[in-house]
Amino acid sequence: MKRQKLYAVDMAAYPPEAIEWKREAECAEWELENYEVVAEEVRDGENWVGFYKGFTPEGWAEYALDKWPNYEEVIDGVVHYVKPFFWPSTDKVFRSRSAAQYRVDLIERWGGQAVLLECEPEWVPVAQANRHRKIERLEAQAERAEEKARELRTRAALHAQIAFAAEHHPELVPSMEATAARVESEAC
Repeated sequence: MKRQKLYAVDMAAYPPEAIEWKREAECAEWELENYEVVAEEVRDGENWVGFYKGFTPEGWAEYALDKWPNYEEVIDGVVHYVKPFFWPSTDKVFRSRSAAQYRVDLIERWGGQAVLLECEPEWVPVAQANRHRKIERLEAQAERAEEKARELRTRAALHAQIAFAAEHHPELVPSMEATAARVESEAC
């Protein structure tokens, strides 16, 4: 099969002025669900999350006017002639390293940090890939069944020990039954 390298870009960090920090404990659930958390850190034992907030880097207006000279958009009844700042997309796959590196350079130009990623995919016929996926699914299913069987054997052995104790050491049965009940509840 043919081999070729593919490239992608990952946004590693936003500039500090583009992040709004909040204590995680003070964040409303809807904030965590609806806003992109772009950084996390621990300060004095507390979790802090950084949300991306809109910002315009220095030099953007000149760049935007040069790149989109005829831009005109009405926002909230006000005419804007400078395209609002946006980060270059990082969800694209590139066939050339130089194109991906250009995207990294563009992100870094505006104060972000980006990482150039490379992979060498293995191209296989779809039928073969489907067979491999089916094998992986069945192996995972078998592993789950084996884990369940180990768990059942452990529980059966525990009950066998209780049965033996009931015949030979009845004073041990209550504590062993308590242990068995705990094991049974953890298994559920």
